[in-house]
Amino acid sequence: MRSRLAILLGFLLLLFSDFARAKAGLQGSFALSMGWTDNALNGVSQPAPGQPGRFNDFFAEVRPSLILSSGSARAVQTVSYAFDSLLYFRLTSTDTYSNQLLWSGYFLPSARTQVLVAASLIQGKLNMFNAQILGTTGIAALATGATGYVGPGLNQQFSLEMTEHWRFSQTLAFQSFLPYDSPTLSKNFIVDQNFIFDYSWRRDALGIRARVNYSLFDQVYGRIDNGDGTFLANALISPRRQQIIDELGLRWRHDHGHFWTSELQLGVVQAMRANDGGGQIWQPAGMAAMRYTRPIFNGELSFRHTVQSDAFAGATFAVDQVLLTAALPLGQKSRSSLGVSGSYSHGRLIDLQSGFATSTNHLFVADAGLSTRPVDWLTLMLRYSLVTQLGDSSAAMPLPTVRRDVILLSVSGVYPPAPVATVPSREALRVDRSDQPTIPEPHSKPYVPQE
Repeated sequence: MRSRLAILLGFLLLLFSDFARAKAGLQGSFALSMGWTDNALNGVSQPAPGQPGRFNDFFAEVRPSLILSSGSARAVQTVSYAFDSLLYFRLTSTDTYSNQLLWSGYFLPSARTQVLVAASLIQGKLNMFNAQILGTTGIAALATGATGYVGPGLNQQFSLEMTEHWRFSQTLAFQSFLPYDSPTLSKNFIVDQNFIFDYSWRRDALGIRARVNYSLFDQVYGRIDNGDGTFLANALISPRRQQIIDELGLRWRHDHGHFWTSELQLGVVQAMRANDGGGQIWQPAGMAAMRYTRPIFNGELSFRHTVQSDAFAGATFAVDQVLLTAALPLGQKSRSSLGVSGSYSHGRLIDLQSGFATSTNHLFVADAGLSTRPVDWLTLMLRYSLVTQLGDSSAAMPLPTVRRDVILLSVSGVYPPAPVATVPSREALRVDRSDQPTIPEPHSKPYVPQE
């Protein structure tokens, strides 16, 4: 107990004193883009009366941002703000704006502990969703329309090297969706907690993994058509739902040489109502992945089956997902690179009131971008993205069918090109932890990746 309290106090001291005594730097960033989409409103393919349909239009996107970073011997932190404006040529009434505020920090409270924290606040609209984000975050269903929302979020990771072979890891994720201009969408909150105990030897690591997920989908009130020419005002459309997802399984990782690594997870997952434990659904859970990791090239092919809640769709899904991502340079001296990602998700909408799947959907996401850096601070990119969701119109609770293509040409820059410090976005994936970014020495020069 005393050791845990000492770690917590050490982390708090690092958090509040780092900016005061660390080396800090400010960067300015901008992105100017011109593009075309065939679905500016993120509308359904066959809209019902009153629903937004598909409208194609050209658009311009302007995204200035500021990034403040600091680094010391045991802590690096960044604070950033970005304003994103999406301006359509014809559908000027659907011009959208978003604000994003992000703080992240990477801390070493002791020689054997690491803490990674990121807090975000996003205000925007659903039709500004990025296809690359959709494909890599496991969203099970695509919400439609141009509803404005606020989304506070939090991600935290903690790891403790207990002995030479034993390591404990813990992650916490909070996600929320708070619509402010649509009375028919619910306010949703999700908390996801993971615990992992790993035993490693040579190139292998075997561990046990536990997960607890709690979701709250708030009630929705609206007007109901009685079918006789009258309407019922302020009627309950959707009741409040509280759900719990538990998962328990084993995880095995193996390093194949210096760059390749594989991961296999097997277990069981349960979903149920939180208020009375009813509507239980039990399913197998698992994941298989092969990854290639280098500073200038990385890729991943993975398959996952699990049960998860989706804050944007306000529902719980049993999901099968296949994901492929790759980023590679095009030659040693070209200063150009190609990034591709693609995913397929088969989601089954679960009704925990009845304990059965009520609808299915197929979500395809593809994204490809070709970029080049003529100078260190400037990047040119040509990009194409595709999002297609195929819903089941015959289901009791049908999900919409949506397709969106986007072609984008962008110019972006950041100055100074090298930050004072960089906060890693994740923990190590390899057993030897060679892919885990470390905090540089206080007086070292800024790190600039080599082509």
